[in-house]
Amino acid sequence: MKNIISTILLTSCFCGITGISNFPKVTPVAAQVSPGGELQYNFYGRSIPLRVRQDSVAVSFKAAASTRSLGATEASYLKLQRDLRGGTRSISGNNNLEVQPLGLHYALVHLPAGNSSSPAAVTQRVKQLPYVAGTLPVLSRSDRDEAIVLPNEIVVTFEPELGDTEAVQAILNRYNLEIIKPLRFTKNRYLVRSQAESGIAILAIANRLNNVPGISSATPNFVQSVTYNSPGRGFGN
Repeated sequence: MKNIISTILLTSCFCGITGISNFPKVTPVAAQVSPGGELQYNFYGRSIPLRVRQDSVAVSFKAAASTRSLGATEASYLKLQRDLRGGTRSISGNNNLEVQPLGLHYALVHLPAGNSSSPAAVTQRVKQLPYVAGTLPVLSRSDRDEAIVLPNEIVVTFEPELGDTEAVQAILNRYNLEIIKPLRFTKNRYLVRSQAESGIAILAIANRLNNVPGISSATPNFVQSVTYNSPGRGFGN
């Protein structure tokens, strides 16, 4: 018998804006989760199962302060690896942790098999570091060995007829979203973030936005997909 997909609540209610017609009533954002614990991401009508990786922690870094020093500045991911592996404040048993850079602003901490530290312990330690902005979920498709980082960013494309900036802002306000920046070389397309939610709730918000009148598409701004080698052998290229 085909498994029945259940629904769990991921976030609290959003505050709505009165006086806007044709919008559905705002209810708690929900994501579909299978009995096996898989998240369901809706991508242009396709339901893609995702799971949360328990062997990785994604990290976002604060913007580096500008400096006029002529000396080279240590990359944030190298600083993170050094702080996790050594020093008096490091976590015991973390000498074999691997930190993979994902551009300039993100990194992936991989916990090899047999490591004594749990993801929760690593996350707690990482959040104490002054140059770290926060941690992010690491997902993978159920049939692949990969790492997909989910930041608090959604790419939202509005319908062409919704050219009024006030109408766009009204929809964003209704769902507690703020504009990070308009995307270049395209019209009515914005990179936005949630002001109320984070983590895997961003996946649910994107799914919900796809059903909002006036929105053509909404997709999480996945940072990067990293292919793994076999367990214990580190990252692939």
